Amino acid sequence: PKIFFGTRTHKQITQVVKEFRRTMYCKTRMTVLASREHACIHPDVSRSFNKNEGCQQLNDQTSESNLYRTRGIEMLSKHVYGYDNGWDIEDLVGLGRKLQRCPYYASRDLMEQAEIVFVPYNYLIDPAVRKRMHIPINGSIIILDEAHNIEDSARAAASGAFSQEDFRLALNDCEKVTNVRVKDQKSKDRLKQISKLAQFSSYMMNLMDGMAPKSSFDDEAIMTGKEFLDKLVLDEYGPNILSELSFVIEEGEEEPEIDSKLVDPRLHLLATTRATLEDFLTIVNLMLGDEQTHLDDYQVAVARTSNFVIISNYLTQVFLNKFSSSPSRWTHVLKLWCLNPAIVLKQIRQTTRSIIVTSGTLSPLDSYASELGIDFMITLEASHVIPANRVWIASISQGPRSTKLNGSYKTTSTFEYQDELGRLMLSVCQTIPHGVLCFLPSYSLLEKLVARWQDTGLWQHLSAIKTLVCESRNSSAFEETLKDFYSAIEDSQSGALMLAVCRGKVSEGLDFTDNNARAVVCVGIPFPYLKDKQVELKRKYNDKKSTCSSLLSGSEWYEIQAFRALNQALGRCIRHKGDWGAILLVDDRFAKTPRYVNQLSKWARSSIRHYDYFAPMLHYLSEFTKELVKEDAAALLAVQQQALLQSPREALLSIGDMSIASSPPSVRPKNASSSTIPELMEDNSTTRSILGQRSAKVPLITCDSAFNQDEINMQPSPVL
Repeated sequence: PKIFFGTRTHKQITQVVKEFRRTMYCKTRMTVLASREHACIHPDVSRSFNKNEGCQQLNDQTSESNLYRTRGIEMLSKHVYGYDNGWDIEDLVGLGRKLQRCPYYASRDLMEQAEIVFVPYNYLIDPAVRKRMHIPINGSIIILDEAHNIEDSARAAASGAFSQEDFRLALNDCEKVTNVRVKDQKSKDRLKQISKLAQFSSYMMNLMDGMAPKSSFDDEAIMTGKEFLDKLVLDEYGPNILSELSFVIEEGEEEPEIDSKLVDPRLHLLATTRATLEDFLTIVNLMLGDEQTHLDDYQVAVARTSNFVIISNYLTQVFLNKFSSSPSRWTHVLKLWCLNPAIVLKQIRQTTRSIIVTSGTLSPLDSYASELGIDFMITLEASHVIPANRVWIASISQGPRSTKLNGSYKTTSTFEYQDELGRLMLSVCQTIPHGVLCFLPSYSLLEKLVARWQDTGLWQHLSAIKTLVCESRNSSAFEETLKDFYSAIEDSQSGALMLAVCRGKVSEGLDFTDNNARAVVCVGIPFPYLKDKQVELKRKYNDKKSTCSSLLSGSEWYEIQAFRALNQALGRCIRHKGDWGAILLVDDRFAKTPRYVNQLSKWARSSIRHYDYFAPMLHYLSEFTKELVKEDAAALLAVQQQALLQSPREALLSIGDMSIASSPPSVRPKNASSSTIPELMEDNSTTRSILGQRSAKVPLITCDSAFNQDEINMQPSPVL
């Protein structure tokens, strides 16, 4: 069977492929699927704002320019399969530039022959994306890494928000196509189909007007999935008509080959139009699936909002200006909210051979499986890979001046709490060398702390000890933030402190190995925003369903979301078996509420100690740090002495390189390029069993809390 290995981002795929290259299976036929944003190299399309539209326009042409795609596939395929140790999307893009052939389509066409396909896992989970990418998961083995986010990803894949302007643009596009004059019967039939899409787009705009709340624009009119369907049926858009519209969209999605004259290119809808209509109809069809048993799993909302809030990109603004001389200031947004992730995963479970999900933060496993609707036959919750003496984890109930540290919203808003937390962070930064990460429950609290500490002068005291870096709400500034943090670690003896947010980019999947993070401080417990409408509806949904199924109650689900995010943050500083670090949970609720401790990852809850008073905690933290720094220094010295004894003349020339290659990762110099790559283990039985598995169709689950980010793809696993 074909293996699909899915992880969260393209960057994480790069890490996985790097490890794949180091295994004995690196010659296995493979491909990496990526979006046009990452893979397009066409001199014009790659510079366009909307690469999907630009690519479609190129495909519609029958000129020599289309040879850029079609004739390059076979040529690229031959060159790629000449690679000896696997390849990443960057390799394919580089080869495409050299040969002037399209890597985006080559990666998709290589999928037919590939035995293993590396892909962002939303390509596998989202049925609309899976259809567009023509991903054949039937009978395949699905491996989902970093799978703690699968629940949210599955709900998001079955949900959507569609504004009146989305349907207005679709209507304008459809009307533009229907004005084309054609002679052949096939084209005339196509125009009739597109006319139906135009009518439906107009209907959806009017439907939102009728469903919209009558009060202020902040309100939302909410109804059940069944009530929404009843409205559609009443207006003669029942299940059969909706299925016909889905067929019209699918029929127009086939991309013509260079010599195809079957359909006039002028009759092709814009990619944005197809995406809007297909995404909406896909969600509605999920609601109607299984004989309409999923209608109760949906809530539908219509909100009145500013027109400019929903303009998501420049292309949309261009179309608004082009097709609407004076667009209304206000518009309505239709939101289809799926509350049951099992709807999407059921399709995958029924068609694939095996499902393997891995993450360090899946626990509690029973509740995870109940949300996904999958009865995993094999589960594993492992201990950590590092020795117990290399990790120190504790909770603290009071600050340096004996102020109680309770991270509830009401308490964190007080100056007394903010000042005490600042004094605690100052002491931690004075004790811990190199990098320190501090995770907060929200951006709001982060901004309050920065403002308060700057007003009181504490910010200046902190900056005298470490370089201060803050995670920004603006995702475009993320790379620059990381660069500043890493540069401060490398260029200064004192290190840096990063203030970040649970569920932010810093807390999810990033590798702060060795000196980049010698301590993680987690402030409070990152519960989801209680007044968020989706959170509120999900809690009510679980309360209702838990009485007749194994689903968790609303409050239990709510707590698990918090601790899954917390556990992700805890693991940022322990990244391989030679690493070490301290973890401090700043909240008195951990000492008072045993169930909170039980929801920590296994490796954390088995080692945690509770301190009511600050002084003893700081003493033991300081002793732990001094001991590990001393061990690192001794280990590095031993490596250097051994190198000198082996070959004095050569060692004098290469002692730096030898110490980097031979010493544990935690004692390597900061500039070492190999500092994050652990030694490859000889036993590759896990990879052999995955690639050669011929067992019965069995869904599997494993938890990777025992394995670090670099070793997860090469250590033997008891599950397999």
